[in-house]
Amino acid sequence: MSFGSMCLKWYMNTNRAILAGGCPTLYGSVMDIDKIKAGADCRDRFVLSKGHCAEALYAVLAQFGLIDKSELDTFTMFGTRLAEHPTSKIPGVEAATGALGHGLSLGVGMAIGLRADSSPAHVYVLTGDGELAEGSVWEAMMSAAKYKLDNLTLIVDRNRLQISGGTEDVMP
Repeated sequence: MSFGSMCLKWYMNTNRAILAGGCPTLYGSVMDIDKIKAGADCRDRFVLSKGHCAEALYAVLAQFGLIDKSELDTFTMFGTRLAEHPTSKIPGVEAATGALGHGLSLGVGMAIGLRADSSPAHVYVLTGDGELAEGSVWEAMMSAAKYKLDNLTLIVDRNRLQISGGTEDVMP
């Protein structure tokens, strides 16, 4: 079985996959895929702040036709677009992410810009609960509240993990 097939199988069959709950719903029901594919200015945006789970995002993008499913077989290979962390070279990926704590700040900036342009677009940011310990996340939350960004949604993956241990042990 190819890596792409394994990735899709893992994604489709695992209820606790990082993005299984939110992304298919966002891409399949909430966000307009046609606008995303066309790169329309009024498209909704998704920012994967926890860029280290890019392979799950790639599976979602392949499921909805933003990338070809066969491209999943190139994950992390030399010269591939599908690196360990997503980049904006991939359709449906708005920004390169990976340094934890920066995705929400990006999302806040996008939401402010969209509102300034009177765009109906919405920004969705997925973070892990471990990155909520980052000061930049709290600064972004305060900015979102200050500017009343009703075009921004933060989704937190409450998996109780961060790189150095469980979230309850590292930052009780």
